[in-house]
Amino acid sequence: MPGQIRQRRTDCGLWVFVNELLEVARRDQLFKKYDFDPDGNSRWQEVFKNPMDAYKAYDLSKTSVSITKNRYPGPWGDNEADAFRHAHWSYRMAKELGVNGAKSFSDAHERYTKGNFFRRTVMDLHNNQVGRQLYLQYGNTGASATDIVSGNIGRLITSPYDRP
Repeated sequence: MPGQIRQRRTDCGLWVFVNELLEVARRDQLFKKYDFDPDGNSRWQEVFKNPMDAYKAYDLSKTSVSITKNRYPGPWGDNEADAFRHAHWSYRMAKELGVNGAKSFSDAHERYTKGNFFRRTVMDLHNNQVGRQLYLQYGNTGASATDIVSGNIGRLITSPYDRP
């Protein structure tokens, strides 16, 4: 599917370096925006706290991965497929576990992912938040999570510099 998410070109190495410096300066500000505590519960702490919900979250993640693979058969990584997967999984978790449960598990997932660079964390936090917001907005309409997230793809980002 052709992407509708805007991506910024990074032809200039200096531009990228300056933005990386700005990312460090804005780290706490952006984490606050997404109400994200980088030192919060780990995945395992969430599993022990809510084992049944953890199993549901895991099962929902597998379903979201499968749906995403069918919609976006190409490579993943900081693209529309990755953004869709995060929003879809968060939407489905909000429906099954409640919005707070969805946030707890998705935040723990972002803390766990080793090598998840700051910019990827910001993108994922944004797209997770959009998924929960979409559930709150459309969760009782009877439409599928896939249709709702697809219909709102322009709200997702693939770069922390995007402005949906």
